Amino acid sequence: MFSIIIPLYNKENYISKAIQSVLNQTFSEFELLIIDNNSTDSSLSKAKEFNDYRIKFYSEFKKGVSFARNKGISEAKFDFICFLDADDYWFEDQLLNFNKLILKYPNAGLFSNNYRIIEASGSVRERILLESSNDETFLLDNYFKQVSFGDSPVNVDVVCIPKKVLIEFGGFPTHINYGEDSLLWSCIFLKYKFALSNYVGAVYVRSATNRSDIPEKLCEELPVIKEFEKLLQKKEALIYQNDIRSFIAKQLFLNLVSCIRAGKMKQARMFANDSRIKYFSHKNKLIFVKILAFLPAFLANFIYLILFKLSFIK
Repeated sequence: MFSIIIPLYNKENYISKAIQSVLNQTFSEFELLIIDNNSTDSSLSKAKEFNDYRIKFYSEFKKGVSFARNKGISEAKFDFICFLDADDYWFEDQLLNFNKLILKYPNAGLFSNNYRIIEASGSVRERILLESSNDETFLLDNYFKQVSFGDSPVNVDVVCIPKKVLIEFGGFPTHINYGEDSLLWSCIFLKYKFALSNYVGAVYVRSATNRSDIPEKLCEELPVIKEFEKLLQKKEALIYQNDIRSFIAKQLFLNLVSCIRAGKMKQARMFANDSRIKYFSHKNKLIFVKILAFLPAFLANFIYLILFKLSFIK
């Protein structure tokens, strides 16, 4: 029933735990596709230590996680596709809860469980939604509003999507290397319902190596912002205009904070003065961080760390 795709690139310290978490599933009708994306460490050899007929190995020589995921989608034999990053892991009822969601909301275009986050500091928390539900499962009203105000309601480690829907949208976009998953979720949301479960199905480990969200990589405007500006022009997005603008502002705020953390104050001031950032949903936080952009780098970083420890900035 489920095809699970793990893109693999230099995760030798994590891949065994990720694979074992899939093999531990209480729902056993699945295949596991491991897509090696030019690993140069012992990741692939560690993965091949597992002897299970449900595991299949493929290689994708075009670099990038989207190419690897799309390779898995093309090779998948089941109707429902799930994903797991090689440095994260699942809890044992992940697939069981996906199956419950599918049975309850058969017309949904995306199914998602809750997820737990382990921050680089070691702190642990669960997904924070602006508007959640006390019910075990529910349909999401507004993806853009949720992702603008808090954590994304959807994370790649806890998402399940019908293969036909992924094919309809061409899989993950390969022309951008950050935010490609958010862009895909957004396009799907404009046409289909999202069915969510409050069951915590996976752990998202921010402290792992090779993450794309380190400050030095985020000091330039992200190409995904232009893609979301294109979404604003779509007829089906008209009722979400303000929320999409808030999402764009959130990405610009991420650029602003990253520049401050990296000590690139000229770029920080550029983002602080960008008119699009005014739509950022947390106004007080924006005011404080914009002030930091006009301070000397050492002082801005010192104050930033204090605000971060006080949980004012996350």
